[in-house]
Amino acid sequence: MSVKNIFVLGNDSFNDRHNLRPISAGYGYNFHNLFWFDEVRVENRNVEETLTEARRRLECFDDSIDGLLTFYDFPASLIAPILCEEFSLPSPSLEAVVKCEHKLWSRTLQREAAPEVVPTFAPLQLDEQPERAWQRLTDEGLTPPVWIKPVKGVLGQLAFQIDSIETLTDAIEQAEEKIDYFSEPLAALMKHMPVELPEPYRGKDSKRLFIAENDISVPHACTAEGYRFEGMTQIHGVVDSFRYPDCPAFHRLQYPSKLPEDVQQRMVDASIRVIERIGFDGGAFNIEFFWDPDTEESSLLEFNPRISQSHSPQFQMVDGDANMKIIADLAVGNEPRLVRGQGEFEVAAKFMLRCFANDALVTRTPGDAEIEAVMQRFPGAKVKLDVHLGQQLSEQRHIDSYSWQLATIYMGAKNEEALLSQFNQAVEMLDFRLRGGEIELPDRHDVMLEY
Repeated sequence: MSVKNIFVLGNDSFNDRHNLRPISAGYGYNFHNLFWFDEVRVENRNVEETLTEARRRLECFDDSIDGLLTFYDFPASLIAPILCEEFSLPSPSLEAVVKCEHKLWSRTLQREAAPEVVPTFAPLQLDEQPERAWQRLTDEGLTPPVWIKPVKGVLGQLAFQIDSIETLTDAIEQAEEKIDYFSEPLAALMKHMPVELPEPYRGKDSKRLFIAENDISVPHACTAEGYRFEGMTQIHGVVDSFRYPDCPAFHRLQYPSKLPEDVQQRMVDASIRVIERIGFDGGAFNIEFFWDPDTEESSLLEFNPRISQSHSPQFQMVDGDANMKIIADLAVGNEPRLVRGQGEFEVAAKFMLRCFANDALVTRTPGDAEIEAVMQRFPGAKVKLDVHLGQQLSEQRHIDSYSWQLATIYMGAKNEEALLSQFNQAVEMLDFRLRGGEIELPDRHDVMLEY
């Protein structure tokens, strides 16, 4: 077996240990950290400096460079195809990735390919007078509540739900303070694209461009994961997203999906049409959907030109390989070879252990012995702490507005009932203590939905 050297843009210790190393041992891939995740976050570095340093590191490598991959969001998702182009490595084109990432451009192409799953949307400039903007949006078919988002953000930051001129005014004021956080690195990376953006999305005001779209959120959310290689699209799995009761915060990401087969197939069909219209090839993607069982309608929330690293352990536990095997194959220009149903478990999930409070101080976290006890009691379980001793919960970054995340727990089981029972037992074994604020941990974590 010939060994292939693959550089990872935005690696982290958890994924390196649990997802990449098993692939490395099993398939002859040598993974090298080009940057750790903390080094390539949008708030940490000038993207041009990141590109310069990445080139230097790659040029210093004294062996063959066979591939480069990333499994994280912006700016890594746009830096990767730029480097691949410069070093003649397999990758989707930068133009195709931008068509996925730029929300207005992507929505336009989605509507052309699969209009039945795309909500009504319209552009919004931050310098528009709120009363005039509100009238224009309603004239264009948007109905409250409406979401406004920057054309490129990260993890829902600067996304606002608005239902009046007053809430629109407040959202614009908040967005004005932070929009450069995303717009400046986006503009810098877009300079590397060989073609210009379409006329509606470029010009002096493009840095302040938002998208407004009708609210499509319903209780049932899922994500279709797939890849496209030499013109052929393959969906390798659908993952359900379960939320806490009466709260938008995610409780778990569970694989395989419980959605009816015909619903999943309609999502697959729409995904294929969208990916073909965008012209994305040679890479992996995930597409987030909502499904309304009352109307039987599916709605496309977002198209991401990468796998979801949050799904990797679930695929490994159920199918036998993490989805990172797919992007490793693609990174070296090979068609992915998939295994299915070869894992130890019938169902698996990533659980987000959360608390709901204004704020609090972390006065105790589970020790190594407690974490090891969970992993010993439940084979295949993985525990990742998301807080540390002495931390104020409000110091967390990239979290939703409704809760604080204490830990991430991956588990597999023979069925959903056993999976949820195991998670409840694991929560009882992990001793978190918090001081200050009003703390509420849900009494039970047995969120189940029947379709």
